Amino acid sequence: MFTTHDIAKATISSCDKNEQMRLQALLLVKNGLSPSKVAEDFLVYRSTICRWVKRAEKEGLLSLKCKNGRGVKSLLKKNNFQS
Repeated sequence: MFTTHDIAKATISSCDKNEQMRLQALLLVKNGLSPSKVAEDFLVYRSTICRWVKRAEKEGLLSLKCKNGRGVKSLLKKNNFQS
């Protein structure tokens, strides 16, 4: 299990804004704020906050990192950039 100190340390060391947001939300919930209030503050659904908390408790803080392969894929090939 992790402590609020662990969450704060992970938040500071993270370079990814989405990961920082998830960790900050987790920290607020662990400090006693309701998931509904945290969701309102972060402009996400309450179920999203609850999912982040469950995932962190089950799989650890690393589970809140952004996964590779997400986002829009480039339509250009690498050889198109060569001149």
